[in-house]
Parts: sequence; structure tokens; C-alpha cells
Amino acid sequence: MADLGLALALLLTLVLTRAGSEGVASTILGRLQDGRADVAQEARDLVQAVVAREMRSCSLVVLFDGLLAAPLVPSALLGHRYGVELVDLRGLDPKAVLRLKATIPRDDATVCRGVVVLTRPGTWKGVLDADPGAWAGHTHTFVVLIPGDASPDVAQLMMNPDFRFTVQMVVATRNTGGRWQLYTTRLFYGGSRQAVEKVDSWNPRKGFREGKPLFPQTKMSDLHGYDFAVAALPYSPFIMTADLTKPGQGRYRGLEVLLLDVLASAANFTYHYVAPEDNQWGRLTADGNWTGMIGMVVNERADWAVSDITFSAQREDYVDFCQPFIYDASELVTPLAKPLPQWLGPVRPFSGEVWAAIAVAVAAAGPFLSALAKVCASSDSARVRWFHNIGNTVMFTMQPVFQRGNVHDIVAAPGRVFVAFWLVFTMVVGIMYSSSLTSFLISPGMQKPIENLRQLVSSDVGWGKVYFGGVQSAILEQATDPVMVALREGVLWRDSLDGILQDVVKGTLATWDNSITTRLTIAVKYTDSTGRPLVHLPGFELLQERIAWPMQHYAPYKRRFDELISRVVQAGLVQQWLQLILFEEQVLARLKKSEAASAESREAESEQRVEGAIVLSLAHFQGPFFVLLLGCLAGALALLLEVLTNHALNGRRG
Repeated sequence: MADLGLALALLLTLVLTRAGSEGVASTILGRLQDGRADVAQEARDLVQAVVAREMRSCSLVVLFDGLLAAPLVPSALLGHRYGVELVDLRGLDPKAVLRLKATIPRDDATVCRGVVVLTRPGTWKGVLDADPGAWAGHTHTFVVLIPGDASPDVAQLMMNPDFRFTVQMVVATRNTGGRWQLYTTRLFYGGSRQAVEKVDSWNPRKGFREGKPLFPQTKMSDLHGYDFAVAALPYSPFIMTADLTKPGQGRYRGLEVLLLDVLASAANFTYHYVAPEDNQWGRLTADGNWTGMIGMVVNERADWAVSDITFSAQREDYVDFCQPFIYDASELVTPLAKPLPQWLGPVRPFSGEVWAAIAVAVAAAGPFLSALAKVCASSDSARVRWFHNIGNTVMFTMQPVFQRGNVHDIVAAPGRVFVAFWLVFTMVVGIMYSSSLTSFLISPGMQKPIENLRQLVSSDVGWGKVYFGGVQSAILEQATDPVMVALREGVLWRDSLDGILQDVVKGTLATWDNSITTRLTIAVKYTDSTGRPLVHLPGFELLQERIAWPMQHYAPYKRRFDELISRVVQAGLVQQWLQLILFEEQVLARLKKSEAASAESREAESEQRVEGAIVLSLAHFQGPFFVLLLGCLAGALALLLEVLTNHALNGRRG
């Protein structure tokens, strides 16, 4: 009855404290086989000692296996500062119980989390198998193995696959001398991926022997030279080839290599590169398998992957992404605007609206002057009556348009005022047309370039895309929007962005890719002598991307990496590195171009440009020649029509 009363008291405490408890924080795994009171008392004292020394800031969750395990709960825990939650394993799903730890955010620095489990032999294995992820990470995990006839081996327990990524785990077992030995996990340490080491011992009379911290906050800070496998593919400026004969540092250079080296120095680890056999970033296939670098991480053939990898919700179901260190966007790249046809040269100086206004003015000027001459005071004058004829006034007003003088003059004041304004109008129009025509002959007008995907679909320009087997390819394959569907049906898959940009410069293709990589490639390879891009960047973005490293689920080093990456980003080093790489690549490209430039190319450029001025040639005057040709054809056609008309009229008279 005493045991039953204690259990009921514990359950009542659960109801009273669960609302005030915001998290969880330690694990005790008890085995109660022999039932000896002294061993049970030692277990209670050990739990109380560990909680008092190591878990004062933890919120505790106690899982006990019925009334038989309830007496192992120290009564002092009922007044724990951050609360205790008591759960009977017999009536609840272990998965649901272990999810209680998720009530405390991972970045909560004031309250640690974990679970306390007291159970009979055999039951604890079911708890372990309930949810591997529940035990991963930096949860404070304290396991007490009550001695019995068949106590489980400590190493076997700690090497359980569900515990393999548990950082803060301590297991206590009682030896034949009455001393409790405390063991902890050692993960990714030196040459070992997972190992067990003794951390301390405890005696009921003397307490802890060495007094070492059981759950040190600095764990995983120093990896003592552990060698990680990092999946990588060359992708400028994030990962660029350097010396391919080297297996690790030095094989590549670039933005993410600089970040890797900083983390390796701070956390004391090394790494070597592994490349995916399919040369893909990673996409989920129809059979549920991942390709590329994502697949290597999922299948644990790489610890994490680099090379401008985009965060996505679908990928996060299979890997854990580190702290994003840069944000990018997929940007549209289209050909430069094409020059207008040469035969449009004489028309380009004025817009359509201006040409329409001039035509209306010219057409209305003659009739208006004729009407004005008829109503003026000197309308009976012979010189004024000449202007009464509309044909005469039309010819009179047309002559200034073609910069010809007039032999007639109107003496009436209203007519003189109108003619004065008309002469000024024709002079301004003529000067503006002449100057604009000259400028257009020197620098031909351009058609409007492609600014978005809808214009691209309706144009005669093709569409090329590099097949990475990543997020961008998946978006295109899964798209339902009509514009994206049209692009998908007409896409030309290529092997490299460089080859696509060559066709963009030629005006036959357009593409979209990561802005940082695309702009670097354009700046290095596809600019003219003045630094202007040879392609058009309309600023149209298709996809905002967070760049981060995909890591294995529950990777214990992720917390330390996130901390270091945040410091690097906050210090502005990523942006500085990126600017430095862009500058270095541009300088190297210009040096190569200058070394490869020939005297012939320099002479060709000097012929076109003399001290910044462009020398006009017959090519610039093709437009006026087209107009002259059209005028000759029109005159010949008018002459032919006149001859035919006169011939027909003479035939009727005859």
C-alpha cells in the first residue's frame, strides 16, 4: 500500500506541475530486478546527486514502468525548480511521451531538456526503439542500470543505433564492489566515429570521485582531428577547382571552401571530398530514392554536402540543413536587344505620335491658310486672292517643310502671323529631324529585350537550362503554370552554364540560373572592352534560395557548426569573401584577355573608335539609301501610271 500511495502522489504531482513545466531534461533508465532496498536507495541517491549537480536548470520528465519502478523517484525531485512530469509507460505510447522534449526550443539557453525513464527489464528496449530522433542531439540523458542477474552491457546499450548521435548521454552501472561507474559517449572524436569512455565514478558514502562535468557545454567543440567526408561538385564561385591531385584542402577553392576551412580550424577537424557518381545535386526519384549529393548524405556516404545547395522543405524531410550562410535568387538571362532594321533609319528620329502630329499639321496648314486668306481684310487683293486656292496654299506650306523658299507672299496681317509661326515650326522640325537622324545613324536604335518568362515564351528565342538534378530542375519538372509548362516542353538541357551563355550572347537562347554564379560568369567571360555585359539581365527573379549544407539527420556536430556559421555571417566575412572572389576572378580574366589580344583586334577597334568618336561610313547611311530607292521606285510607278492613263484617254478620244 505504501508503494501505491507513493505512485498516486507522484501522479498527482504530474497533474499539478505539468502546466508549469515548459520542457524536459534528463534520462534515467532503471532496471529493478533484485528488489534489494539498499540498491534502490543508492539509485535514488545517485539520481538526486546528478540532478542537484548537473541538472538544476533542466525541466524533468520521468517515465516509470508501473508501481514497481515508482519508488526509485527521489522525493526531492517533486520540488524541482523547473517542474517534473510523471508518466506511466504502461498507459501511453512511448513515441508520444518522448515528443514532450520538443516543447523546449532547441535554442533555449536557460532550460535543458531530456527524459527520465524508470522501467523493468525488457521494457527499456521498447522505449529505445520508439523514436530514434527523440534521443538525438544535446538532451541530457542519464541512464541508471540497476544490477541484476542479466544486466545489459554498457557498451552495447550506448552503441544502440538509437543512441548513436546522442551527445549528452551518461550511463551508470554498479560493480561488485558497490561503486557506480559512469560512462559517456564520445562522438566524431579523433579517429573514432562513436566510442564509450569512463567519465567518473560515484560512491554512496564519498560521492563523485573526480568531479568532472557529466554534461559539459563544450562537448563537440573540439573534434580532435576527426576526418569528415564532404560531398562536393565544382560550381563557381562556391566550389572551384584548384589542384585536383589533392584529396582534401587544396583540391578546391571558393566561398564554401573558405567557410569550411574556418570551421575546421575552430572545431579542430579535417575533411576530404567525395564526388557523386551521377554529378547531380540531388532530386527525389519516383521510387523514393535520392540522387546526387543529397542521396550521399541520406545514405551516409557523406557527412554533409557543399556546392551552392538550396534549402527546400522536401529535402528537409531527409536531411538537416545547417544555418544558411548566404541568400541567392535564380535570375533570368536573355539576349541583348537586337538593332532595329536599317531601312527604319529615316523614321526612327520621331516616335509614331510625333509623326502623326506632324502629318496632321502639314495636312491642315494649307486649308487653314486658304480659309484665313478669304476672311482677311485684304481678301480682294490679287496677291491675297492667290491664296484663296487650296492647291496654292498646300504647295505654299509644303515648301518650307522641304526647306525650299517661296516666291509668293501674303500681305494680310493674319496670314503673315500664321506664315511666321509656320516657318518657325518647319525649321524646328527640320533641325530636330536632322540631328536625331545623325545620332541614330551613329548609334542605331534597339528593339526591346525580353524582360520576363511570358515574353520569352512568345518570342523566337530558345530556352536552355543546365541539368543539375536539383531544386531548379525539380521546379521545372513539377510546374503546372502554363508559362512554365511551355518552357519545360521546349527546354534544351545542357551540360554547362558557360555553353548556354555563349548562345545567349549569339541571341539564340535564354536561361535562368543562380544569380551569384551567373553574374560572376558573365563578368569574367561575357563583357566587352568597356565592361558592359554581352547579355541582358532584366532583374527578373524566379526563385529565392537559402544556401546551406545538408547534414545527416540528428548530426551531433550541427549545433556547433550552426554557432560558428552564425558568427562568420554576423561578422560579414561571407560577403567579404564573395566580393574578393569576384574581384580576383575578374582580374584574372582580364589578364588572360589582354595576353591573348592580337594586334589585328586592336587595329579593328581603333578603326571604329578614334578618341571616343565614331567614324561614319556608308554602312551608317543604309537607311537613306533605302528611302532613295523607295522614292525612285515610287516615282517610276507614278510615271508608268501617268503614261498608261494618258494612253487610255487618247485612245478614247481617237
